[in-house]
Amino acid sequence: MFNDAVLAVLWLVVLWRIPTLRQARWKRAPWIAVTALAVALTLDLPAAITVIDRSSGITDLATLAKHVSGIIACAAVLDWVSALANANRTPTLRGHRAAAAAAITCMIALFAVMPRAESDDFTSTVTGGLDAAYLQVFYTYLGTAMAAAAVLFWRASRLLPRGTVRWGFWLLAAGTSSGACYAVYETVYQLLLILSAVSTAEARILIGYGADIENTAIMLILAGLSVPAFGVAWQNACDLAALRALHGMWRDLVTAVPGVTAGSWRQMVTGSVGAPRILLIRRTAEIRDAALALRCYVPSGLVTDVRDRLSEHGLSGVSLDAATEACWLELAVRARLAGGPADKPAHVLPGGETLTEEVRWLRQVAAASRSKPVQAVTSQVADGSITNPEGTLR
Repeated sequence: MFNDAVLAVLWLVVLWRIPTLRQARWKRAPWIAVTALAVALTLDLPAAITVIDRSSGITDLATLAKHVSGIIACAAVLDWVSALANANRTPTLRGHRAAAAAAITCMIALFAVMPRAESDDFTSTVTGGLDAAYLQVFYTYLGTAMAAAAVLFWRASRLLPRGTVRWGFWLLAAGTSSGACYAVYETVYQLLLILSAVSTAEARILIGYGADIENTAIMLILAGLSVPAFGVAWQNACDLAALRALHGMWRDLVTAVPGVTAGSWRQMVTGSVGAPRILLIRRTAEIRDAALALRCYVPSGLVTDVRDRLSEHGLSGVSLDAATEACWLELAVRARLAGGPADKPAHVLPGGETLTEEVRWLRQVAAASRSKPVQAVTSQVADGSITNPEGTLR
């Protein structure tokens, strides 16, 4: 039952990552690896074994196809991690494709000459000779490839900043390490079979343990491939939420200062993989530019009076700061649209040191602009209820 669940997840990941086929060759390697692995596990199903062997008339052809698919999956993983290691200028692999081709060729040659009997899986009935040599070629390649991939994933993870990508590489390293352990375990198990050191009942238990190690390795690798993607999706969702939260304030500001916008947003989004993040950077920049253009439209003394009045509404700390800036922006926009002169002492909108801090702050200001205290104080200024010691806005 668990094996079926793992296989279902594998095929879902295959479908989910189909869009990566349009990317660079090395970026397609993870999809090839997952697809080959899904094919290998599908070919391991009893029904698939029966159909393939009977339709082809070749005993255990499904097993050969399964192992070849497994080697292709390993080679694709090595392709990917080697490209990553090369990009990070860390030691990489050479000749791994030739090694995979050599292993496949050797296995096909041994498969053609070794004796085979009808069974669900000849790997559970190995008695020595050519069939043992066949399996040893497969498990030697599998263990070596997975161990090499694990080392490269660990090295690459140390060069990455903290985040989902680094977690993904840790999981990939753990998964490929488990894959290497699985190869070692199966090698020892085959040796025990050859030496007749285990009974039939013990063999069934050992087969179950091997399947558990294999499934653990597969799930860790799938998690490693998926975590960074989920991290990107979460980041895009957060960016889209921020864009929506800032839209009202941005619209009011660019209406008052249209010169801060630079071309069509739709043009910018087209063909951009990280469109939400790019649009968010642009939106914050345009808000900041508009605020700079409005910095001399409101007397500084009036800003102080507005802050005092807002504090009377029970605001304090960051909430009071955000409300004051929201009120100032609204008053500056009104003054600009009314044609008032930009000859007042400059008032600069505070900001964050990073994009994350800047967006968080601007969202607080945008939220404050919709609050009742800010709307009430803005209306009082517009009606002249608050005395301005430096004159009117116009």
